[in-house]
Amino acid sequence: NPLGHALAAASVDHSTVWLWEIATGKETLLRRALGGVSSLLWSPAGDKLLVTHLNAAFTLWESSSWQSDRWKYGNVRAAAWAPKGNVLLLSIQEKLGLMALHFTAPTPRLDAHLLPLELPKPVEEAGDEVVAIDWDSKGQRVAIALDTGILAILSTKWSPVLSLSLVGMIGGPRSSIVKDAHEELVSDRIVRVAFHGHCPSGALLAVAYTSGVVSTYPLYF
Repeated sequence: NPLGHALAAASVDHSTVWLWEIATGKETLLRRALGGVSSLLWSPAGDKLLVTHLNAAFTLWESSSWQSDRWKYGNVRAAAWAPKGNVLLLSIQEKLGLMALHFTAPTPRLDAHLLPLELPKPVEEAGDEVVAIDWDSKGQRVAIALDTGILAILSTKWSPVLSLSLVGMIGGPRSSIVKDAHEELVSDRIVRVAFHGHCPSGALLAVAYTSGVVSTYPLYF
């Protein structure tokens, strides 16, 4: 939990999520009749928990009384919360583009609308699937990694719902160019993207590749 008072754990072999209160050690089990868990992601305020499952579904839990809402839309490949926790970005496996889950009521209510989020055309032409996402702490930039190893930096706009415009795209560093099974040089794949939590101006983005290379990119805006 971002506030440090709770720990969540799960397994691909079970649909249960285990929760522990750090101060007391009290254990709570979150159960839904769904498949194994592929990932967990707390909202920035720690008032919601995203649980993605292996059977093309995801569950949202609110942390005050642990009520939940289930969505069955596809296997979630990547996800990122807006800094205010009012929008959740989702990448669905084998689908290019993003979905934006807009929350329409304050927590503990989980009322929300799931809307498609169109990507700029150059981004759509650069890959087939979004494999990693992160949102900077100011809410002004979104970084998405494509399955081709291309990184796209997007600017956010609210009018009134979220839209994205392209700032630029970045290829992998030279040290991440590797040979595939056919001995051809190809760009390494991106494993993770993450913004530094607190930058006084602009943002600092870290990108990890399958080869073990980690690159950092300062963004000025």
